[in-house]
Amino acid sequence: WELVRKHGVTVLVRGEAGFPERLETIDDCPQLLYTRGAFTDADRNAVGIVGSRNCTGYGRRVAERIAAGLVRA
Repeated sequence: WELVRKHGVTVLVRGEAGFPERLETIDDCPQLLYTRGAFTDADRNAVGIVGSRNCTGYGRRVAERIAAGLVRA
């Protein structure tokens, strides 16, 4: 928690104020989100890619392709 505070991170808890409503509708929704900054109305259609700290080369390439496609869209 010390690092969370030091880096200005906010912890959002599923079901509590501030947690993105649309995120709560997905299967296997995370119970916690670690964020910096604030959500705005423009973020309502935001997309996040969640990966692994130790991903394979293949996983990294696929994530890059998905992200590039989302940027173009």
